[in-house]
Amino acid sequence: MSGDGGPRAPAAAQRTFSISLLPPDCLERIATLGFLTQVSPFWDRGDLLQQAASLACVGNSGCSELARLLFEGLSPRLGQELPGGVTEASKAAQLKAACREWGLAVSGSKPDLWERLQDQVQDSEEGGEDGAAPTHCIVSGATRKELQGYSRTRVTAGRAASVFGLTKYDQRSLTPITEFKGSKPVKLLLLSEVKQRARETHPRGYAAFAALQQQNKESSDRWKAENKEKKAARLAELRAELARRGHSAAAVESVMTRNPNLPRVEWGSYRDKPVSESVDLLERMWFCIYDGEREDYLSFRFATDPVRPPNRLSKSAAHEERLDRATIATLRWWVCQTDSVQELRDDPKVPASLLPELERLWQESRTAAAAGVAGPSNAAHMEWAHLLDWEAMGMANPYDEDDEECDCDDCCCG
Repeated sequence: MSGDGGPRAPAAAQRTFSISLLPPDCLERIATLGFLTQVSPFWDRGDLLQQAASLACVGNSGCSELARLLFEGLSPRLGQELPGGVTEASKAAQLKAACREWGLAVSGSKPDLWERLQDQVQDSEEGGEDGAAPTHCIVSGATRKELQGYSRTRVTAGRAASVFGLTKYDQRSLTPITEFKGSKPVKLLLLSEVKQRARETHPRGYAAFAALQQQNKESSDRWKAENKEKKAARLAELRAELARRGHSAAAVESVMTRNPNLPRVEWGSYRDKPVSESVDLLERMWFCIYDGEREDYLSFRFATDPVRPPNRLSKSAAHEERLDRATIATLRWWVCQTDSVQELRDDPKVPASLLPELERLWQESRTAAAAGVAGPSNAAHMEWAHLLDWEAMGMANPYDEDDEECDCDDCCCG
């Protein structure tokens, strides 16, 4: 019933839309904007081929035309004349020039070059044996070779991260495939799953993802350049301070090239410390390592450090603290071999910045000895000496108290 109580007018026949009704220029625009220009790592030529094949199976004239346009986009040179009119009888140089004009590889023999060119302009033909009609493909031979077996293509986890922006968390939902290269297992992922996950993770598409990646790279490059400048300026200040303290050019180079504390003053906990304080730290470590015996003891103390850092401490901070403990133990061990404070002061190899600490450690060791308490330096020295492999060095252990007295007649032991 109508609003005034009369009968309703018959409803207009429902109009149906079919892609077959679209003019050719609209179909071409759909193929170009909707498919061909969308090709990217997230939706690549393999996906385009699958889409074209699906459209070709619909049985609709519009879909068939759209599929033809997509196949044409996949094989743009199919049916074209070869560059320069080259033939199979052309010289290798001419075939190479034709390959180069189309951006193809120019390596290989003359038959390889000719086949490479033919694959661009001819479809791939199969069958035709024993009188059977050959089967033709509607894409070029080059495209067929490129995309054959594409659904089984696999990529590494690293490529999934770098090209598709998938983190380890994103990759957890993918099916891992383990292959062996020699005896080494390699984790691989199906490309189709990787692309699907990438499209879900980056819904704005590959262009937005690539722009963000480029922005992050530019930001990282700027940070690296600024950090490099700061590092160069910092090292120059440290070298100048070492030279001001009287170190020769060779000594400055030694302190600045093989010093375990150098990263600490560059970017570690001392990066914001005054230059003089940072150089004190470098001289302290240099004194411990330029002498072979002290360096060996420092390495031993560092390797056998019993302290387990708390979990809240970063790796770099834990490393610095461990190195500090080994350095103090080395200095304690060394001063216990010195007879007097004056001997420390007269040693030209002792940096002036280190002298107050060495004097303090020497006084502590003598105070402990006067009180009848074995100083930690003596205990540390004996522990280290006993752990050395004297036999492997071809020497008798001078600290072995169990050695029996030699009773041979011609002994030179004295």
